[in-house]
Amino acid sequence: VQPANFLLAADPFYPGVNAEVFYNAQLTPSGGWSGPRCIAIRRRNNNNQVNLVLFSVELHKLNKNSINQNQLISKILNEAFNW
Repeated sequence: VQPANFLLAADPFYPGVNAEVFYNAQLTPSGGWSGPRCIAIRRRNNNNQVNLVLFSVELHKLNKNSINQNQLISKILNEAFNW
């Protein structure tokens, strides 16, 4: 997925110990910044079922290709959460 326009700010983060990286972004550092590329994680419960998917970027801004955007949402709902 990609934004239709340049995103001025993204909030990548380091995933916690019990989180899995769900999406690493292709980021262009600015201002000397260096750090993680992770913008989405998922967590599983004790039954190994996904119970949380967290993005640090608003999904509606990743709208360059609506097919990819719909595939991402489908992947989250149908594969990660098994709805």
